[in-house]
Amino acid sequence: MLRELTAADVPGAAVALANAYIHGRSGIKGDAAKAVGFYQAAATLDPDDQTANTRLAHAYRDGEGVPRNLVLASSHLETAAAAGSRMAIRELGLAYLHGSGVDQNANRAVELLHSSAERGFGLAWSDLAQAYGSAFGLEVDLSESFRFSLRGARAGDPSAMVATGVALLSGFGTQQDDQAGIFWLERTAEAEGPQAPEAMYRQSEVYRYGTGVKKDAAATVDWQAKAANAGSATAMFHTALDLQSDSRPSAKAEAIQWLRDAQALGHVPSIKKLNKMGIGTDGSPTAPAKKVEDDGVEE
Repeated sequence: MLRELTAADVPGAAVALANAYIHGRSGIKGDAAKAVGFYQAAATLDPDDQTANTRLAHAYRDGEGVPRNLVLASSHLETAAAAGSRMAIRELGLAYLHGSGVDQNANRAVELLHSSAERGFGLAWSDLAQAYGSAFGLEVDLSESFRFSLRGARAGDPSAMVATGVALLSGFGTQQDDQAGIFWLERTAEAEGPQAPEAMYRQSEVYRYGTGVKKDAAATVDWQAKAANAGSATAMFHTALDLQSDSRPSAKAEAIQWLRDAQALGHVPSIKKLNKMGIGTDGSPTAPAKKVEDDGVEE
């Protein structure tokens, strides 16, 4: 039916058909090249179509179904952004921040990211916070970084909530306020989403070091276990280290399993630890693996 509607130039049909090819839905096998063709057809029918242009931008950016072309990617983002797509405005801002397909322009990047955030795309607040906190194209301004993190946190963005909590606990860009920092971490930990495990692990550190609360070994273990079971690779790694201090064979085996789980998530310290132990991903002995670079940083 979608093919028939697309052939009849019914608005939106080509985009729906392209989405089906991208995600392999409705009995259609995933085919990025065909998807791009239908997105192009949709853009031809309606040059200002936000979805078609944003999807084409992603295709050219990632080289999916077409040769990678950052200039074309940014061009499609410009069209989608001009048509009012909050996502495209945000992504165009990042393109200007990094000089991806366009000349790097930090001021234009901030303008676009701010516009996207004000239109309700909460993730853009975190982008602004990171831009001012990392000096990538902008002069470092920690107070501005915190201000944007707080805006994002209040808008409900989990990444911004974690950043706000950490900043308040450390006094990074703002006056230190342990209780406010704990509040934001607890709020993120209670929410469902990819940032919850990180917030849980941060909570374990709060109790481990007594930041704003009394040190509490039991609470530390409890939050670290919650974080590990929720998918925090860092928590998995530290759980493994704790277990390795236990002489029982069962504890040693459990430690290796946690390291393997963290390794599967790409956690560099866990990969290095398993390499040093000469253990493969299946738990069997193996020859020393190639050195993994992580700038000497271990979480």
